[in-house]
Amino acid sequence: MLLGTRLLSASRALSLFVVLLVGLGTRAVSAPVKSGEQVLRGIRVESAPALDGVLGDDVWKNAPPTRNFKQKEPTEGEDASETTSVQVVYTAKSLFLGITCLDSAPDKVVASELRRDGDLQKDDSIWILIDSNHDHRNALLFATNAQGTQYDALITDEGKDVNINWDGVWDVIANRNENGWTAEIEIPFKTLRLKETTGRTGLEFRRIIRRKNEFDFWNTWDRNFQFEQVSLAGHLIGLKDIELGTHWRLKPYGLGGVGRKGAGGWGNRSEIGVDDFKWRLTPTLTSDLTYNTDFAEVQVDSQQSNLANPRNALFFPEKREFFLEGAGFFDFTAQLDENQRNTFLGFFSRRIGLSADGQMIPVRGGGKLTGKVGALSIGALNMQTEDQGPIAGNNFGVMRARYDLFSRSRVGAIVTNRSGDGSFNRTAGVDTRLVFWNNFVFEGFLMQSATPGVNSDQNAYYAQAYWRTDLWKIGAGHLTLEPNFNPELGFADRLNTRKSIVDLAFKPRPKISWLRQIEIRPFFEYWADQHNVVEQKIFHYNIELLFQNGARFRYAPHPRFERLVRPLRIAPSVVVPRGDYSSTSHVFEYFVDPSRALAGSFKLAFYTNYFGGQRTNYSFNPQWKPTPSLILDLNYDLNRMEFGGKRFLSQVANFGINYSLSTRLLTSTVFQYNNITAQVKAVNFRLRYIYRPGDDIYVVYKYIHNTLNPELSDKAILLKFTRSFEF
Repeated sequence: MLLGTRLLSASRALSLFVVLLVGLGTRAVSAPVKSGEQVLRGIRVESAPALDGVLGDDVWKNAPPTRNFKQKEPTEGEDASETTSVQVVYTAKSLFLGITCLDSAPDKVVASELRRDGDLQKDDSIWILIDSNHDHRNALLFATNAQGTQYDALITDEGKDVNINWDGVWDVIANRNENGWTAEIEIPFKTLRLKETTGRTGLEFRRIIRRKNEFDFWNTWDRNFQFEQVSLAGHLIGLKDIELGTHWRLKPYGLGGVGRKGAGGWGNRSEIGVDDFKWRLTPTLTSDLTYNTDFAEVQVDSQQSNLANPRNALFFPEKREFFLEGAGFFDFTAQLDENQRNTFLGFFSRRIGLSADGQMIPVRGGGKLTGKVGALSIGALNMQTEDQGPIAGNNFGVMRARYDLFSRSRVGAIVTNRSGDGSFNRTAGVDTRLVFWNNFVFEGFLMQSATPGVNSDQNAYYAQAYWRTDLWKIGAGHLTLEPNFNPELGFADRLNTRKSIVDLAFKPRPKISWLRQIEIRPFFEYWADQHNVVEQKIFHYNIELLFQNGARFRYAPHPRFERLVRPLRIAPSVVVPRGDYSSTSHVFEYFVDPSRALAGSFKLAFYTNYFGGQRTNYSFNPQWKPTPSLILDLNYDLNRMEFGGKRFLSQVANFGINYSLSTRLLTSTVFQYNNITAQVKAVNFRLRYIYRPGDDIYVVYKYIHNTLNPELSDKAILLKFTRSFEF
């Protein structure tokens, strides 16, 4: 009751603030969306075209093409150097896109990626954005290259969150020829979840010509805006008499295998269950149920080091399909980071079914509801876990709602709950995001937690405003997490703190043939305790050069001040005593032209007086693509440190071998080593066979040896099979 009363007060305060802010700029925030001017008409056909990537079927002859692509890079507003055309036809069940990418040098087309959701920005590629709700905020993103590789993502709030881990059910075949390359894409309407069968649907295209580092757009070629800004997309018209996809889909699984945990013996790990039982209540509202959920196919987390900021918690992203689909509906975040990473999440799904050290906790089952009803976005989830050793089973729940305001703004609320083993933790919050004059954004939230035996200092406050164009970015923000604020279903890189930032970026484009843009960016971070006594402050002075071929160079000096009120352990044998520490680091970083077969980045950083010692950091992140079937990735982070005359090395390595026989049969092998935070040696092999869209066979072998915590060591050989049924 107390939490509800305080939330009501917070909601009233935020509502009053929103009213005042909107009242000051009603015209700016409520102005109609200036959508793209170009329109493409889809043509209804009775028979679907053969999906072979050739565009030879008669159905394409009557479909009008769209061309008129313009450059965003290298020359804003100039006609694209190569011709791109897109045609659309559709049947009652699916949308088909026929894409032609002409190229004056077809032998130089870069197509090096076969992995689903691989980095297609390093290839010649075509990107399709579909605003199926036509709400000018959210969209589905599809992309492919000349190999027919699939890439898809969910876009929330015009790019505030881009969920690349979402995998929709769709298909594509591409074909290279003497004039360039073509592709045919089929997207079922049940995947698109269109809001209506008539009227306009948001649609936008982007083509990347990699060897020229050229980016061509259908509408959004203005450099002051990003491709993900759905409100500026063009339109697809002409869709009628289609099946919107209200249906049931059952996806059970079978798992067979054996494993060995810690020092125990080998045991049976076979299971059966339901990965997902999906029921489309309406084309835009979906219910998902799961039972005895298994995540054996999920790739292992990358090893990390937080030596750059050892007081911050490490963040490991969600990778489980059940939680990833519709994740944008639960978004409640604060981004006060130089690289726009999440500083705080009100709901973090990894808290469900995973322990703090990443070990799986059995999920008995649960369900969720996601989608839109008019201007209201809804996200509701409830999950139950089982007992796992000393960790008791818990029930986890979250409810999230957002209401669209004007053309691109919104307000919302969230409630989370964890209960079990006689205890509970709850949070409730309200938030808003307001967009003025296209380029100015204000966002903020008020939140409060409730924990048994705690009656005060449980609030969180966040506000940030920024103006962003191609030439400038100006912004400032603040986040307060009070001493007893405890978001057990969320994530904070640091609790019980106050963080403020000031961000200023100047990005001119000099008329130099080999240089595309310069970025000069001072970024200031300031942490304080609840009495406003400084804990840490860092000045980031970034100077970055973007070359015409796509390569980049960055130099960044970082003066910093650290105040430790208690000893800080930064390695098993290194504990820094309390006190004040001032230091400066110098970072040199180079990113290779991404069109090259051997690309990646290399970093060298020197730290003087690093918590009273010395630190030198070498970071090597090469990627070698000798053939489209084979990709080698290395992420190696080496730190040489000296404290009190004692020297030691920190080494964190993630080495991946990705071999793909086709876009449907892929293998990945990851070797990991971490000698500091966990003293881990690990191998993870995964074979994935996509035998039909949406269904897979996985073969997984994993070996984890943890020296510091032997009970976390694990070995397993697993086979997982899924088979979906629709009715």
